[in-house]
Amino acid sequence: MSNRRSFIKGLSVTFAGLPLSSQLTRLQSTDWSDWSDISTLYPQDTAGRLNFNCGSAGVQPTVVLESMGAHQRALSAFAPYEIYEQHKDTIDKSKLRLAELINVNKEQVALVRNTTAAINDVLYGIQWRDGDEVVISTADYPSVWNTLKTLQQRYGIRINTVRLDLNQDSEEAIVNGYRTKISDKTRLIIATHVTHREGQLMPVALISALGKAQGIDVLIDGAHAVGHVEVDVQQIGCQYYATSLHKWLSAPLGCGLLYVQKDKLASLYPPTSYAASQQDLMDKFTWIGTFAFEKWMTLDTVLDFQDSIGLQNKSTRLKAMSTRFREGLAGIPGLIIAGNQKDYGGITALRVEGINNSKLHNQLMEDYGFHVKKVGIQKVLYNRASFNLHLTDSQVDDLIAAISDMV
Repeated sequence: MSNRRSFIKGLSVTFAGLPLSSQLTRLQSTDWSDWSDISTLYPQDTAGRLNFNCGSAGVQPTVVLESMGAHQRALSAFAPYEIYEQHKDTIDKSKLRLAELINVNKEQVALVRNTTAAINDVLYGIQWRDGDEVVISTADYPSVWNTLKTLQQRYGIRINTVRLDLNQDSEEAIVNGYRTKISDKTRLIIATHVTHREGQLMPVALISALGKAQGIDVLIDGAHAVGHVEVDVQQIGCQYYATSLHKWLSAPLGCGLLYVQKDKLASLYPPTSYAASQQDLMDKFTWIGTFAFEKWMTLDTVLDFQDSIGLQNKSTRLKAMSTRFREGLAGIPGLIIAGNQKDYGGITALRVEGINNSKLHNQLMEDYGFHVKKVGIQKVLYNRASFNLHLTDSQVDDLIAAISDMV
């Protein structure tokens, strides 16, 4: 084991002089038994700060950074569009692998910028009628709410709000909350797969089944799901699924994915400059003008890295880190963890009664160099820590110790 450990710890150094193919060969031959060794495959902040907010933007492993840099250099050395065309087959294979990752047909997915862009393509693409209703919960992301309010002003749609308290609502109560907001005018249900504040896994399959039973389309916001937990869109049964690849999958910033059920595609008119002949194709979502080609060209490396670890291994590890964090803080008087204590992954949001949580957030950064995210839940401030493979158990313990010292 000592030889294996030394070998893995040397990867971050030896990778720099190796071709990408050789780097990936080494990654794929690793047994991934020591997570502290795996953390060395990620870049380290030169100031010694730690990112406990990869739920906003993930940390890319060194091999992905080097791959993207190589593609960027190639694009700059010649004609970018020509270089991009040469990588079309590889990008197409990456789309296939992403489709397989969420268990859908490749022809029903499109590469987009992020979850918000994907959701907006659907919401602005639907041909709304005055009086149409949308059901959405208080757990959903603010950008989605912003778009709905714009559509409300523009088309007169009605927003029916499911008011959730995830600190106490059971799965049955959550689904019933959606059920009570449905009417004969409901056109769409929006639900989040993993909530961005609490990190709680939502019963999206049950919510989708509720929509199906009443002939209502369902849009799932999967921003925090792909690369974090197993995602099976066919099992979920929704008509639309939107996700970001730069969070938990650790792809370059600006990579997202949209799935649209085949029979819904032709009726969507996204705000992109596509030709009329593409109305029935997912390609219509990608006509956005010039973009950072190197990001899509790097997706094969991103997926190779994830496959070398295994999604189940990674998902188990992320929840274990969050569990370690929760258990380590359990003795603090007045500590409150947002959401339930069962359906969570690598995200934990906390507050301590009697403690100024904004001050706690700022001190963690200023005094310890630990970056967490402030989130508001029912108008109460929490601090959210989201973990990924660049972090070690000892660093999680350091965050626990810092919070304990401050309160």
